[in-house]
This record gives sequence, structure tokens and C-alpha cells, in this order.
Amino acid sequence: MRSKIISDPALRKAASRQCKRIGLCWNCGWSDVCGLWNMTRPCATKTCSKFKEKSICIPLKLGVEKNASNMELHGQALLDYLSGNENTKCILRRNDGIAYPPLYAKQFFYPEGLPKLDRMAIEHCSGRVLDIGAGAGTHSLAIQDRGLDVTSVDISRNAVQVMKQRNVANPVVGDVFDSYPGFFNTVLIIQNIGIVQDLEGLDRFLKHLDGLLAPGGQLITDSFDPRHPTDQADNAYQQDRMSKEVYPGGRTLRLEYQDKVSDWFEWMRVDPDTLQRHVQNAGFRIKNLGADGGRYLVSITNKKGSA
Repeated sequence: MRSKIISDPALRKAASRQCKRIGLCWNCGWSDVCGLWNMTRPCATKTCSKFKEKSICIPLKLGVEKNASNMELHGQALLDYLSGNENTKCILRRNDGIAYPPLYAKQFFYPEGLPKLDRMAIEHCSGRVLDIGAGAGTHSLAIQDRGLDVTSVDISRNAVQVMKQRNVANPVVGDVFDSYPGFFNTVLIIQNIGIVQDLEGLDRFLKHLDGLLAPGGQLITDSFDPRHPTDQADNAYQQDRMSKEVYPGGRTLRLEYQDKVSDWFEWMRVDPDTLQRHVQNAGFRIKNLGADGGRYLVSITNKKGSA
């Protein structure tokens, strides 16, 4: 996203008001403007090393972008890929302005096969399976290949359409907190536990989980350990959250696709110790299934029995 400098005092004042609403107005914060990444707080006052004046940097497209529901943009990208646009991608942007590496739709179809932990998760599925946040349906297809009955849930109608076109057996539009007919031996949330948004959401979901699982059922899920920041900007973001006494693994994000942007939404990576504490407080058992770098995989067992 490109940027411009606002020098007119009236426009600068208006931009300052706007930035507090959307969290995207940063002094010297956009690298194509001044080459600096000084994103410690919104509306910071700092002299730009290139322009030698105090100024506000804002996105060039501010005010002309179209709002869209959070995950529907991702679903549209998946659908466009399936329709032949092999280079389609989304941008995931944090509310400090940092954009993560592009999310190419192709990667959710795993043309080179599922990663090690994903394959391990599929192998641990048993009985009737509920795949939450199923996306393009690749994990559900792998579960079907094992001869298991799987219900594949995604909040995006476009993603559900993708799954239908890929012959996923039972794709359903739904949310992580929705209920579904019957009980499940396995609930799978792979690369998606962040959809609970925060630790309060995690506790809410664990209560909800008890109503999804059959006796002896299990949740198989994973996360990345946020205690190991990926770079200096990530470390600064976490330190800022800690200074506000909020869990450092949380992220405020938005999706950008073509000329559309989603609303800001919360996402969370949870470290294994914190996850274990919340799981045990909810009366469940937790077992480590494996790890790969900073990513780890666990099974969470229904307190009515063992999986």
C-alpha cells in the first residue's frame, strides 16, 4: 500500500482523527515514503529523516477502499484461484502497519502436499470429524481419503463453494462457536486456533467444545509459540501489548484483497504453557503430539473419557 505526506494543517488534523479510528496513520511509518519503520504508537510525532519535517504518513488509498467481511476476502481469493488465477493473493496487515508475506491462495491447496504436523494431525483423527476453519478443504479431503466422516466448516461462503467444487463431502457455512447436529469424536482446528480471537475467547470455546465432543472425543489443534518473535518489529509489537497488560500473543489484523479491505479483527497465537493452563482449568486433558520449529501440535481430550 503506497503512501503520501500530508502537509496541509487541516488535512493533517483530519488524517489524525481518521488514524485513531483505523490505526493506520503513522509518522514515517510507511517505508516507501521515508524508509523508516517507527511504528510504536499511532500519530507519533517524529521528524522524517528524508523530508526533514514533521509530517503524517497515511495510505494513499485511504477513503476509497471497500469494506468486506473479514474472512470472505480470503474465500474469494480461494475461489479466484480455483477459477484459474494462479497468482491470486491476500495481504494480511497488522495494525502497526506491518504487512506479513503475501498469502498466496495456492498455498492453501498444498500442491506439494501437507506439512509434517498437518499430516500428523490427520493421522490422529478418528471417528466422526468436525473440521473447523476448513478453508479450501485440503485437510478435509485428506480425512475423507482415510474413510472418515467429516463435516467441513468455514465462515466464508466462498470457501464453502470452493470445497463443493473440490468434492468435499459435507461443507457447511458456520462459525467456531456454532453447534452442529450430533457429536464428534474429533474436532480439528489446524492453523486456525487464532479464530477464538483472545484468551477469553479460548475459554469460551473450551466450554463450547464440551457440547461438540462425544464421550472420549478430542480436539486436535496447533499454534505458533509467540514467545519467540520473528523480527524486531514483532518484538516491539509484543512489548507494546505487554506494556498494556494484554496477552502478547494477540494480533489486530485486517485482510486486503484487490481493492477491498476487511474490518480489523483479533487473532491469537498462544504459547503451549498458557494453552495448557486454560485447557486444564476447563477440566480437559492436553497431550503434546509434536513440534516443528516454533509450531506445536496437541490433542485436547474430553473430560468424559480418554481418546
